Amino acid sequence: MKRRTLVALVVGMVVVASLGGWIAGSRIRSPAEVAARTAPPTESSILVPAEERVVSTRVVTRGTARFGLPQQISITPAVVKPVTGVVASMPLAGSNLHEGDIVLTASGRPTFLLQGDVPMFRDLGPGLSGDDVRQLQDALRRLGFDPGPSDGEFNADTEAAVGAWYRSNSVEPFVTTDEQLAAIRALEAELATAQVEIL
Repeated sequence: MKRRTLVALVVGMVVVASLGGWIAGSRIRSPAEVAARTAPPTESSILVPAEERVVSTRVVTRGTARFGLPQQISITPAVVKPVTGVVASMPLAGSNLHEGDIVLTASGRPTFLLQGDVPMFRDLGPGLSGDDVRQLQDALRRLGFDPGPSDGEFNADTEAAVGAWYRSNSVEPFVTTDEQLAAIRALEAELATAQVEIL
């Protein structure tokens, strides 16, 4: 009986000593091990796959759709073009248009797409000036045609740049007559007079 008790006591002491050693070993760290555990990870490149696609948003709404009659598109005549333009060509649905592209053709004359904040409501030609002329000069320069300084004055350099731009699109530039220019200047004078009277 004493022998069994002694064996059990020895075994218990060995188990307790082993357990104590394991606990002490798991808690004690060398300085090198502590430094290795707390050091930042090695720098490496982070690579992710890149995908080129069109980002779009889908909006779901309710509405009523009805079939309508085709609408006729026309362009208001101007002083230098007294005949109403008839649209002869339109871009295909889904076409991607860029600055300088022809949006549509009316009676053989192109309508170009340009960037800008100033509405292009009048025909521009030699002798005219304004923010719309400056906007045209900036657009010509972006398209690779030199209109001279962007001073808002439609001079010979601007006219030459417009002509080169038209010809690069296989279109002959529109040339105004002296009578048409005189009519434009008269209308601009009337507009200036009306603005002064309003002020």
